[in-house]
Amino acid sequence: MGAVYLKGPIGFLVISKEGADMDDPMMLVKGYLLDVVYAMVAAMLLCCACCGSNLGYGKRVLFVAGLGLFTGISTHLNVWHWMAFPLDYTIVMVADSVIAWLLGGMVMAAMIKPAATTSP
Repeated sequence: MGAVYLKGPIGFLVISKEGADMDDPMMLVKGYLLDVVYAMVAAMLLCCACCGSNLGYGKRVLFVAGLGLFTGISTHLNVWHWMAFPLDYTIVMVADSVIAWLLGGMVMAAMIKPAATTSP
């Protein structure tokens, strides 16, 4: 398959049978609501990062998986909403991002541990 990409041409085409009204004011409302969701995920991640340095393995894994969730929703939900990408494609791409960062987080969390705290 790699040789096909090297030869070219390559592209990506999204076709929607039913079309979409890009002048619909609800497009802006949905776009705003998606931005609120992204901000909530970012705030959650910030809370995790600021809640002390003694996060257990599971919480460290979830923190990194949260980065994948943020990446997936902030990129793929945008193209689903604004560019009319198919929802099933979008779900798979968000899941791919979360799963990849979850697996990476398992490795990172095993390697990166909180500093040992000393009691006075």
